[in-house]
Amino acid sequence: MRTLTKLYTGETTKIAFLGASTTDGAEAGFWWSDRSLTYRGRVLTGIPELIPGAQVFEISTAIHKGGTTSEVGMQMIKDYVIPHRNDLCLIAFGGNDVAGPLNGAPNVAPWTFSRLIRDMVDTLQQENIDVILVTLYPHHSFYQTHVQRIPQYCDTLRKIAQDMNVGLADINIEWENMATHGIPPHSMLHNNHNHPGVDGHKVMADVILRFFDPQYNGIVNRENFSNQNPNLPFVVSLNP
Repeated sequence: MRTLTKLYTGETTKIAFLGASTTDGAEAGFWWSDRSLTYRGRVLTGIPELIPGAQVFEISTAIHKGGTTSEVGMQMIKDYVIPHRNDLCLIAFGGNDVAGPLNGAPNVAPWTFSRLIRDMVDTLQQENIDVILVTLYPHHSFYQTHVQRIPQYCDTLRKIAQDMNVGLADINIEWENMATHGIPPHSMLHNNHNHPGVDGHKVMADVILRFFDPQYNGIVNRENFSNQNPNLPFVVSLNP
């Protein structure tokens, strides 16, 4: 993984976070003025704690906006990610893609979502930018439309990660496993719907940071990881 090499050698490493309102920070504390408790903020500060001497920067905050779907991802990549020569791009779309009326169509159909994400990954790989796909965390069971659709979109991201050999931070599995620790998964939703609070953002960051944790050597084999750690989500290795 090129990103890990740069981090361990102390080179300036640029990370792009591509997504919607949760990536923007909703709703972790006073997220509109203090990003430290958001998953982005926790990842940016957590990497140097795991890899002393690492220099991590987020170049542009214009690539995460509330209400957006995967349909805007490619333009954001062309306008911000590639021009700023980011080393790593995290893609966290899906929360708004699945939305739509009960018994109606989602905002972005699963097959369209798959094509759009694959196109983004392919474009980034051509530019030698590492990729981590981030699965969707579960929404509250009161909102059956989202609850019924989310598993298919998560499976789509898992399949793409395998097919295209990119990273997968499986937030969805980690979130669901909170119940085994006595924590109701929906309790991590600040608005009881679709935005995580401080605890939810921490769970997201914890999963992403496993890519950079020496305990896992930065690259985790899917089969070995899931077999040895049944209560943890697997992550697919980044390009070594």
